[in-house]
Amino acid sequence: MIIEDERDYNGVADLNYDPLEHTPLVEVSHERTIDLVEFIRRNHQIRDRGTHSQLQVDLIEHLWQMYGQS
Repeated sequence: MIIEDERDYNGVADLNYDPLEHTPLVEVSHERTIDLVEFIRRNHQIRDRGTHSQLQVDLIEHLWQMYGQS
């Protein structure tokens, strides 16, 4: 597919924009918040090999109980 640009472009790009009337001040925190610490803890818990293996065993046991030897 060929797309042709039909805008009137004379070689000079118009990069002007309307600046904001005021620049909002954003305070950045570099401290560990409770939410971040909880996220990291849960992430490590999810990726733990022992937990992963136990979940697999539990799933297999659950499937055997539901569908067993039918």
